[in-house]
Amino acid sequence: MVGNVTASQITELDEYAEYEVSVVAVDDDGMPFKSSEVFVMTDEGGEQHLNPIVTQLKQCHSKRPSRALCFSVPSRAPNGLQVTSFEFTSDLLVKWNPLSQQYANGKLLGYTIYYRDHNIVWSTYKSVNTSSPFSTQATLKVLKAAHEYVVAVAAFTSKGVGPRSAHKYAIAGMFWNDCLF
Repeated sequence: MVGNVTASQITELDEYAEYEVSVVAVDDDGMPFKSSEVFVMTDEGGEQHLNPIVTQLKQCHSKRPSRALCFSVPSRAPNGLQVTSFEFTSDLLVKWNPLSQQYANGKLLGYTIYYRDHNIVWSTYKSVNTSSPFSTQATLKVLKAAHEYVVAVAAFTSKGVGPRSAHKYAIAGMFWNDCLF
């Protein structure tokens, strides 16, 4: 770049990735001056660019670079989904493996469990969110006894919900008073 350029845009970057950025300026005598490095992080999801990087560089006044925190939706679903019915109740216990931080693409806030009654053809998915990113199980309550349910789980950040896991099927247990003698 030539002339009095005070800003630049870096494009085609990976989402939720950290980059080390510095600027080299050349004075009228041809002497180069390199700024200190600043670590910046691209946002979660969408078109990724750092614009303008000069703004970030002006924020770095110490020898220790500042770190910007930005977030996106998870790129993978949690794996290891298990759905277990409880005998004599209509509850289902849903368990999964925690999502690895490398796929969270941001600060993981929790998980969403999706379920629907498989016996009713046009039933829509209902969902329940966990209250913690450390939760790896939840109990679905007040389901219809002896009905088969389709269950999936997804992780979410402040930017939204990631992809759903593979579906699992389970039949909700039965209460004693639901049985015919």
